[in-house]
Amino acid sequence: MKRKRVIRIKDPHLQKIRNNLRGLILDAASEKMSQLRELDTYYEHLGEKEKAHEVTKEVQEILVALKKSICMCEVCGTTKEDMIYVPKYKSWFCIACAKMNRVSIP
Repeated sequence: MKRKRVIRIKDPHLQKIRNNLRGLILDAASEKMSQLRELDTYYEHLGEKEKAHEVTKEVQEILVALKKSICMCEVCGTTKEDMIYVPKYKSWFCIACAKMNRVSIP
C-alpha cells in the first residue's frame, strides 16, 4: 500500500470475527515457532550449528511477519484493536499507539 489506511470495524459481531481470525493466525504461528524451537534445541544438542542457525532464522522471519501484519500492533502488540497502516514503516499499528504519538505518522 502506498498511503495511510485505517481499518475500523464498528459492528461487534464483525469485531468478534476479526479477533477470532487474528487469534487463529497467531495460534498457528505460535505453534509453528514452538515446533521450530524444539528442532533448534535438537540441532544444538547434536552440535549442528548451521542447521540450528537456519531454524532460528525461520523463527525470526515468522516473528517479523507477525509484527508487520494487521494481526498485531508493532508497538504494543495488541490484537483486539482497529489498525492503521503506515507506509513509511510498511507496518500496522493500533489506533491508540498512533494517537499517543508512539508512531510518527507522516
